[in-house]
Amino acid sequence: MAQDLIRRATRALRRQGAFLSGVMLTQSEEKRAAEAAQFWSESENNETIKDKSHWRGFGRYADDDVWLKIGHTRLHELESLLALAGRGPAQSMIEWGPGGGSNAVALAPTMQKFYGVDISQANLDECGRQLRSVGFTNYDPVLVDPANIDLVKDACLAGIEPVDFFLSVAVFQHFPSKAFGLEILSLANRLMKPDGVALIQIRYDDGSIRMRAKNSNYRENAMFFTSYKIDEFWIAAEERGFRPLALKLMPEVCYAYYFLAKAGSQAT
Repeated sequence: MAQDLIRRATRALRRQGAFLSGVMLTQSEEKRAAEAAQFWSESENNETIKDKSHWRGFGRYADDDVWLKIGHTRLHELESLLALAGRGPAQSMIEWGPGGGSNAVALAPTMQKFYGVDISQANLDECGRQLRSVGFTNYDPVLVDPANIDLVKDACLAGIEPVDFFLSVAVFQHFPSKAFGLEILSLANRLMKPDGVALIQIRYDDGSIRMRAKNSNYRENAMFFTSYKIDEFWIAAEERGFRPLALKLMPEVCYAYYFLAKAGSQAT
């Protein structure tokens, strides 16, 4: 009886990636990335994932006003960012993780060029459909596989011209690791023009178990998988060629919004 209880407890610990004999049981980076790609690709036919990917008409976004408010908020944040950077309107942008297009429909019509980068073809297709519904056609979707960061970089550097504005909201928290997020932060800087600006939101680690960065069981932890300390990400941005301009916090959900300019660009 005791041995049976021990075996069951051990299996439970392994499933949770808990400490066992002083060693953390973790999944490989490649396995976590593959699980992330599989999870978000299910937006094609899974209504729960459509909701999590901000698809219009599903889950929380059955209320169209709620869906439209997302993009209106981003538009106001972009205006604030441009003012902080002391530069004129952005003409081109990348959204890393456009999902169902809630940000794109508000921002793209103010641009000449819009790039969407995602690990889900279904999300890229839906974003394109929503953009066409508002008459915007200068949209280039870029599908990437998070299991190979070198191929991610190659696809983006080959297919994207430098842009004025880089946006990523409600995405870094879903990355398969903190290291992957920092690679994308570096890549974002390379994809921006010398006077480019960026708005990047992360989930910050407040010290609780729920908000702590995870290293296994992606499907169970997708909403809270990757997080950073607030100052950790600020410093990481500086080290990767950004000049932080402002920070906005939403403590109720541990969201931190970083308003960034490319280092070397100065307000005029």
